[in-house]
Parts: sequence; structure tokens; C-alpha cells
Amino acid sequence: MMNLKKHKKSVALQFNVTLFLGLLLLSITAAYAVLPLPDNLINFASPPGLVLLKKDLNENLLKLLSHFTTQKTPTYCGVASAVMVLNSTNSIPPIDAQHAPYRYFNQDNFFNDSVKKIITAEEVQKKGMTLTELSQVMQSYG
Repeated sequence: MMNLKKHKKSVALQFNVTLFLGLLLLSITAAYAVLPLPDNLINFASPPGLVLLKKDLNENLLKLLSHFTTQKTPTYCGVASAVMVLNSTNSIPPIDAQHAPYRYFNQDNFFNDSVKKIITAEEVQKKGMTLTELSQVMQSYG
């Protein structure tokens, strides 16, 4: 019975991976208003990028990708990354004001009182957040 459960979980994970990679391949052909990637970097949606992605694909990556969010402003890269990580862990999120009573971290409710002691939304809006500040903020969430 245990082997059947493991097999079903494995099949479900393989299906999710296949679906994700298929959607990723479709996105390669879509036109986006983005700057070209520098020559020393590999686009994860390119054939070589997909090889690297598939090699490192695991359950934790799928959890993280399922909470992917685009940063609200050019200076919110740390905030968006932190929100994705917090949503993919066992952290208890605050109530999402837009979708109450449901709980979910977003780029607005991320700035709780303990985060504001480290850096405010206004400061991040102006200059972004250093990796040291991001580390301190994540530690404040435990």
C-alpha cells in the first residue's frame, strides 16, 4: 500500500514537472518587452536553461515556483523574493486584505512592525534593499 502511495505521488510530481516545463517552453515563443540577456548568462527558458532547470528540479523548487510573483516596482526585487519564500514555507501569513479572510504574504503586508524597524516600504521604494537588510528581515520572520 505504501509503494502505491509513493508511486501516485511520483506520477503526480512528474505530471506537474511536465506541465511546468511545457508551459515554460510555450513562454519562450511569447514576445516580451525585456532587454536582451547578457552573453554571460543563460536564459532559464532557453534549451540549455531548461536542461539546467530540469537537472535541479525538486519539490522545494516547485513549492517556490508555485508562489512566483512579479515585483511591484524595480526596487522590490528583495521584497518579491522574500514573499515567495515565505509563502512556500510553513510561516503563518497575515490576512491578505484583498482576499480576507484568506492568509497570504504579499508585497504590501510584508512590511509588518518588525520589518519596519529594519527598513520601511518607502525606503525600499526609493533605493531598494541590501542583502544584509533582506537577511535581517527574513530573520525577523523566523
